[in-house]
Amino acid sequence: MQLQEIIHSWVDALNDGDVEHLINLYAEQAIYEPVGGKSIAGKAAIKERLQWEIDRQTVPCLIEDLFGEKEWVVLEWKDPLGLQATRFFHIINNKIIFQKNYWHSISYLKMNNIELPVDLDLGYPLEVWLTKFRIPKED
Repeated sequence: MQLQEIIHSWVDALNDGDVEHLINLYAEQAIYEPVGGKSIAGKAAIKERLQWEIDRQTVPCLIEDLFGEKEWVVLEWKDPLGLQATRFFHIINNKIIFQKNYWHSISYLKMNNIELPVDLDLGYPLEVWLTKFRIPKED
C-alpha cells in the first residue's frame, strides 16, 4: 500500500467513526502525540484516545493537501467550520509508527470568535500571515 493510500484510509476510518480500522493502521509500539497533550504509546492506549476523539467528533476531516516522501506523510486538513490542522505520520512497513498533530492557532481563534492579540509577534506582518495560511482578512 502506498503511503498516501494509508492516510486516505485513515481519514475515511476517522470520518466513519471506525476505531477498529483506524487502530489496525498503527504498529504495536506506535506513538501518538495529540495537540497539547502527552505522548501516547502502544496500540491499546492509542485506540482508547482515538475512540475518545471519535466520540467527540462532530464534523468530518476534509483533506486539503497530502504530501508523502520516503517514510513520512503530512496531512493538511480542515473541517467545515474552518479549523485547520496538520498531522505528521511516520510509516514503516505500511504501519503508522509515529503521529504528531497540530492545530492552526489562528483558524481556531477565528472559529471561536477570539480576537487576535494586537501585539502578537508572528514573524510577519499580520496581512502576510493571514495570506500565507489562506485565512481571509476581515474588514
